[in-house]
Amino acid sequence: MNVHNQMEEYVSDRVRDIYRQLKEKESPWLTCSCESCILDSISYVLNRVAPHYVVSGRGAVYSSQVLNNSQLRADVDALAVEAIRIINSVQRPYHKLSSNLIAMSSQNEQQPFFNFPVLNGSVYDGSTFEPVIDAEITLKSKNGVVIMQDFSWPNPCRTYKSTKGSFSFWPESIPASKENEIRKFTFTAEAKASGYQTVSHAFEIVLSGEPKKRIYINNSLTMKIPDFIMFNS
Repeated sequence: MNVHNQMEEYVSDRVRDIYRQLKEKESPWLTCSCESCILDSISYVLNRVAPHYVVSGRGAVYSSQVLNNSQLRADVDALAVEAIRIINSVQRPYHKLSSNLIAMSSQNEQQPFFNFPVLNGSVYDGSTFEPVIDAEITLKSKNGVVIMQDFSWPNPCRTYKSTKGSFSFWPESIPASKENEIRKFTFTAEAKASGYQTVSHAFEIVLSGEPKKRIYINNSLTMKIPDFIMFNS
C-alpha cells in the first residue's frame, strides 16, 4: 500500500514559488535561496500544517478539494514567508552549522545532555471552544525566553487556522554533568491574542542526562502542555 502526504508536494511547490517571486522582486531581505535554505523552509511549514494522506484515487480527489481551500492556501503562504524570513535572518550561522555538524556530533559523544521532548499545545476560545487563531505563545524559564533547538522553532510562536490553534516548541538541549543525572526544569507558557485576556501555565519536566545531544526529532518523545482556554477581555 502506498500512502502519500499530498501536503508535502503542495508545500514544496508553494515555498519554491514564493522563493522565485522574492528573487524576481529582488527583495532586500532575501539573502540566500540555496537548496538547503529552501528545504529548511519547506520543513518549517510542514511541521506546522496538518498532513493530508491519500491512498486511492478517490482519496486523491478528496485531498485536491482540501488543498483548494482558500484559507489553507493563505495559511501555507503566510507560514512560507515566515519560514523564509526566519531562515534568512540566521543564514550565516546556519551555513556554518552545516559544516560543523560532524565536529559537533563528535563532541557530543563526550558530553551528556538533558534532551527535551517536543512540547505541544492548543489554544481555544473559552466561550465557543473553537481554536484561537493568530495567538502568540511564549515559552519562558527563570532565565527568560527559552532558546529553541534550532531556528525553525520560533519562540514566541503563533497559531494558524490550518493547524487548528495548535503550537509546538522544542527547547534546546542543556549540558548535564553526567549520564543519568536527574534534574527538574520549570517552565511557563504564556498565550496572548487580540481581544482576549492573557493566560499562562506553569509546568515542570523531569529529565535524566543522556549520553549525547539529540539533534533530530524523535516523534515518540513529546509532551502535551495543558490547553489554553482564553476569554474575551
